[in-house]
Amino acid sequence: MKLGDKTELQEKLKEAAEVKENLSGYLTEGREAFLKAYDTAEKVNADPEASETDVTDALKNLTDAMDNLTLKPDKSELA
Repeated sequence: MKLGDKTELQEKLKEAAEVKENLSGYLTEGREAFLKAYDTAEKVNADPEASETDVTDALKNLTDAMDNLTLKPDKSELA
C-alpha cells in the first residue's frame, strides 16, 4: 500500500478551516456535507497510515463540498 502525500490535503484543510469559522455566512444548503467532508479530511490527515486513495478521496470530497457552499446574499446595499 502506498501512503498518500498529504500536502494538498493540508493546504485545502487550512482553507476549509477559514470557511468553517465563517460558516454562518453561507446558505444552510451544503453546510452538512461540508462539515462531514471536513471531519473526514481531518481524520485522514491525522492517520499516519492513510493510503494514497484515502487522501485523494478526502481532498476531492472536501473540495467538492466547498464548491457547493453558497455565500448568503449581501442585502445591506438594498436599503
